[in-house]
Amino acid sequence: MKAFRYRIYPTVKQEKLLSQTLETCRHLYNDALDSRIQCYKQGKSISAFDLMKVLAGQHNQYQEQVHSQVLQDTLKRLDKTYQNFFRRVKEKQSGKRIKVGFPRFKNKDRYHSFTYPQSGFRLTNDCKRIQLSKIGDIKLKYSRSVEGKIKTCTILRDVDQWFVVLTCENEILKFKNNKPGVGVVVTPLYFRNYRTKTLKECFDEDCKREQNVKDEFMKIHPHDKIIRMKFAKRNR
Repeated sequence: MKAFRYRIYPTVKQEKLLSQTLETCRHLYNDALDSRIQCYKQGKSISAFDLMKVLAGQHNQYQEQVHSQVLQDTLKRLDKTYQNFFRRVKEKQSGKRIKVGFPRFKNKDRYHSFTYPQSGFRLTNDCKRIQLSKIGDIKLKYSRSVEGKIKTCTILRDVDQWFVVLTCENEILKFKNNKPGVGVVVTPLYFRNYRTKTLKECFDEDCKREQNVKDEFMKIHPHDKIIRMKFAKRNR
């Protein structure tokens, strides 16, 4: 599986629908979490499949405006969180030093994405736009080609910007080779300067060079994400 992330540019109306879908999924997540907690207190157990059956017969006016598979994926997302919680509990009981972390309710700052797991999306207009069910046709910056068959589509909000993440399934090519294999470990930095410098000196030089590139970038784009976060909170 391989993921491809692209920037999308929704209109004002489309951005409102995206935010509304995100908020509907967040409320569904919190309501489902509360239901599971209450069932546990009563000595009962409820699965994601049981919650889906309840959801199918009790749509509210907001959930009717969201693709059904997006809502189902939200419940699966909570179920996966529970599975990770129980896995960590077992690991801690076996002696591993980790934080268990019971699933928490999500506020607006902790819920940033929703997913179309199978259908409800497609690339259109020579991959310059993406059509999302019940949201519309959104402009897409197709920066690189998709490799493989698209399986899922995740819409992600990053402060005041929107992205789409397409998860693709790639075919694994197998080559037959009857010749015996030979393992070679090559360290280009060392062999490039092996006559005058040690491996540690070459490694330290490359780390310093990489840090200089980061410093130059920060001079041009100082605290880019922090500035966008402050601007977004100011306009709420």
